[in-house]
Amino acid sequence: MKSFLKITLLVTAISLLFTQCKKEEITTFNSYFCSANNIADGQPLLYINGEYKGELPSINEEPPFGDDSPLQKMLCFPLPSGKYKVEVKDKQGNIKMAGTIKFKNGSLNTYGDCGNFYTSLANGRLIVVFY
Repeated sequence: MKSFLKITLLVTAISLLFTQCKKEEITTFNSYFCSANNIADGQPLLYINGEYKGELPSINEEPPFGDDSPLQKMLCFPLPSGKYKVEVKDKQGNIKMAGTIKFKNGSLNTYGDCGNFYTSLANGRLIVVFY
């Protein structure tokens, strides 16, 4: 009887512990990508986790931007919070820039493998500019 009571208390305690754990909410951000200069022969190509996302437009403005007008020229698509391997390649498939971007609400971490990039996470937007 004592062992049954101990097991019941243990199961109840574990159940209460797991009900207190909150799963982190995944937020989707409007994500903007571009290059700030000619980083590849021709139009550079963006890959995220190995998946082709599009050609990177080149812009003349330097971040941080004073207004939203440069965003209209950038490659834009929704991206859920998470960890992503980003690569910029030329038309021949040569990697010109590579790194990792990890983001969620209020938190942004970047790790560059080669090349440089500027990142910003604010107001529901992720901005990435490759140099």
